[in-house]
Formats: sequence, structure tokens, C-alpha cells
Amino acid sequence: MEQMSLIEEQKNSYLVDIFSADNFCNEDSRKFIEKKYSSKLEITDKFNRKSVSYQLSKKDILHSWLKYKEGFSASLVNILLNEMKAMPGDLVMDPFMGSGTTALVCKMRGIDSIGYDIMPISSISLKAKAACTDYDLKEIRDLIEDVKKIEIPHFYQGNLPYINITKYAYPEETEKFLQYISEWRDKCSYSELSKNLLTLCVINSLERISYTSKSGQYLSWDTRSKKVQLANSARIAKGKKYYLKNMCAHKFFLQKKLSFVSCNMLLMILRLFKK
Repeated sequence: MEQMSLIEEQKNSYLVDIFSADNFCNEDSRKFIEKKYSSKLEITDKFNRKSVSYQLSKKDILHSWLKYKEGFSASLVNILLNEMKAMPGDLVMDPFMGSGTTALVCKMRGIDSIGYDIMPISSISLKAKAACTDYDLKEIRDLIEDVKKIEIPHFYQGNLPYINITKYAYPEETEKFLQYISEWRDKCSYSELSKNLLTLCVINSLERISYTSKSGQYLSWDTRSKKVQLANSARIAKGKKYYLKNMCAHKFFLQKKLSFVSCNMLLMILRLFKK
């Protein structure tokens, strides 16, 4: 009885009274559901920090195609599917698909799945990874060469759409190149599978070619960004010091870096089928 009491105490430590920051949301419904299913809570050491995060996917030949820090590993999905004794023909639902890891693992095991996510990237990522055995390798090679040759006409005036949080996130030349390659992709004659793959490559390159880096739920900004420079000018005008907190380490920006990164990702796919 003493041991059972200890287990219950450990379980209770995982239940929280306040989850919403600054009580922003009413928590009655959450508490009701938590209490209803708390008896199902199991304390286990089967998982570790790597399996319940993106870390194990970093070197995975397929699941690493999209750098998605909020994701979890294919290893975790396989463990859970085994525990549930999921068999081919069963149906698994994932209400937060993210990069599509659960759906892809299910497909590999012959298990049906359904899922959804508020982010459009989920559809792009899953479509690209699920088609890994369907790509025309010659077409991919041709696409790589064409992307390498992309040059922006001197008269081009395209502008990249942005929301307030991403304003000034890229050097001006890089921003123009992003818009140009998006238009080039839409007009090129390659298959929809290859176009979607290129879209994924571009998306996966955005952080590397920007003045920002993801820091938790926020963005850290490089001091060379116009956004930071304007903020610093405003601070100096008020007699304050430069704002340097949480700035990115210096990066090197080239107009061609996007095509370089994209081509490297496409080459990664070719390596998948090298043999």
C-alpha cells in the first residue's frame, strides 16, 4: 500500500492547477479532462529527451528533410504503435501532424492514418516525404542544375509578402530572390512532385538565409537587420543603450545561398536512392 501511495504521489506531481500563462484562458475544461483521464497516466522511463523531440530525426535519412524543432522522432511513434498493437488496416489519428512523422511511419507499416494541422507546411512536408520512392531521379538532377543557374533579371521588381513579425527578416537581395524563385517554381515545367519538393527545400532554407533564428517561442535577430538598426536608432534618440540582447551570431548572406542550400537538400534525396 505504501508503494501504491508513492506512485499516486508521483502521478499527482504531473498534474497542474495553472497551465495558462497569466490565466489568459479559462482552465475548467482542461482540468475536467485531466482529472477524468489522470488514472491513465503512466510514469515510465521508456522515453528520453531525444525520442520525444526532433533530436533523433536530425540524422535520419528521411525524417530530417524538414527541420521541425517541435516534432518528435519516428522511434517514439514506433514504440507507441507497438504498445497499442496497431496492425495494418487499423486507423490512427494525429490531430497535430506537424512535419507528418506519425503519418509517414504509419504508411511504412501499412497502417491507415488521418491527421490535420493548422500549418500549411504539414501538407508540403508529408507530400514530399511520402513520395520518396516516386521521384524521377533524372528530373531531380535536371532541377538541381536549373536552380543553380537561376539569375534574377536586373529589371525584376518582385516583392516578398510578409507579416509584421517577418518584416526586414532577410537582406534585400535575398528577399527578392525568395520571391523570384517562388515565381520561377510556379512557371517551370517540372512535375508537381518536384515542385513541391523544391518548395520544401526553400522553406527549410529560410532560417539559414535570414537575419533571424528561432529561440523558443520567439525570434532572435541579427544586429545587421534593418529592424534592429531602427530599434537601436530609436533607443539612442531617447538616450538609451543599443539593444543587443538575444541577437543571432553573425551570418554570411549571399544571393545564391538559397539555391546552394536547396540544391544540397535535393542532392540528399539523390543519395537516398544512390544504390
